[in-house]
Amino acid sequence: NYSLSHEAYYVVRLLIPMLLIYLTFETQLDSGSFLRASCVMGAVCSMAIIGTNLVGIGLCAYTNEPIYGSILQWGTILTNEELLPKFFASKAFFSYANQISVVLDGLFPLLCYQMAKKPKWYNGLNLVAMIFAMLMLGTMTATIGVVLELAVLAAVGLLWLIIRRKTLKIYRKRLVACALVGAIMIAILAALMPASPAVRNMSLSPKNNLDNKMGHFDMDLSVGQMTDDQYKEFCEFVRYNYEASGIAWRYVYVYYPFERDPAFWVAMIRNYTVGDNQNYRSLETRVIQRIADVDGSKWNKWLGISATRETNIVKIERDILAQYYSMGVIGVVLFFGAYFLLILLGVAVILYSLLRRRDLPLFQTMLTMSFCVMMVMGYYCGNSLDMTFLSTYLGISAGLLLSVWAGKGPRPGTSPRVSIISTPWALRRQ
Repeated sequence: NYSLSHEAYYVVRLLIPMLLIYLTFETQLDSGSFLRASCVMGAVCSMAIIGTNLVGIGLCAYTNEPIYGSILQWGTILTNEELLPKFFASKAFFSYANQISVVLDGLFPLLCYQMAKKPKWYNGLNLVAMIFAMLMLGTMTATIGVVLELAVLAAVGLLWLIIRRKTLKIYRKRLVACALVGAIMIAILAALMPASPAVRNMSLSPKNNLDNKMGHFDMDLSVGQMTDDQYKEFCEFVRYNYEASGIAWRYVYVYYPFERDPAFWVAMIRNYTVGDNQNYRSLETRVIQRIADVDGSKWNKWLGISATRETNIVKIERDILAQYYSMGVIGVVLFFGAYFLLILLGVAVILYSLLRRRDLPLFQTMLTMSFCVMMVMGYYCGNSLDMTFLSTYLGISAGLLLSVWAGKGPRPGTSPRVSIISTPWALRRQ
């Protein structure tokens, strides 16, 4: 059922970051204040996850029920069928594990920059706490995300060292402190990651009760007439085989009931493997695409089927793709086009600085990386970029990124009256 009020509310949620980009750019937000606020937000999120995990009262990232055990009981995972890895993934009391995972992924590069800028014990402790929190979250977004980020940060740091090799003596103490904290973080990941819920969950291989003996099933998915006997046969086939083919019951009974379109579900059972069907993000996309095809409107590509209808069926857990189906190409361009332009701008200016000035603007690089990480992870895990908590921070980050590249905002540690510009259109030397 379509709801105008729900649709208006969703549009307002997507407009908030657009407004914040403008306000942040025009008010020339101090980068130092933004960094400090990011560090505080990271510390609060990390300590909430760690504290509730150790006490055992945190909510499970996948079920919203209390976790079965803390990090101290990770060794008992998979000792019996009731101790599955997902029951040990802890998200504290946050609403969505994916959303908080994307937030921590976005904060991590900025916390690393703060550590490099001010190598104090509390900045190092903040990073270590975030590593523990991201492992406790138990999502692939947080666990694998932080590993990839460390690899990229190591490459950026190596490039910066090569560029600044003649003046490294000035940064000797900072380099030692950063190397020590980096070694501690890598040691924590090496020791705990193999036993973490995210990695252990990956090790569970799905079993195919059909033994992959079912052959390819060619059929026309277009809407057409079906005899009563064919309809009953198709429904019976779906009812007795959907579970063995890896499809969760809620898809065939709740999201898109098989009685409405048994031919579609027969095709899902016969033409896709168990792994394909257990990849619910892919299955969600196929369901919504089928509904859009059945609807048959030529405007679905440009305006979508509406956020209300998609949410009432099943919301695709891939941001950008979900908005494409709910609001069409026009909606994606209007509400996310500015983000992609900012990413292109940031990458272009970094490359310009490297190639023309032989310099790597570290803060701008970390800010661009943080913004890119949130966008990429939002697409990977879904239910993030259109959520108010993350979109608010994303809008401020985008506004600050634009402000820094345009030369309107001060860099961390500089006076608001002094701006060090490193853009192609307004170059100045420090």
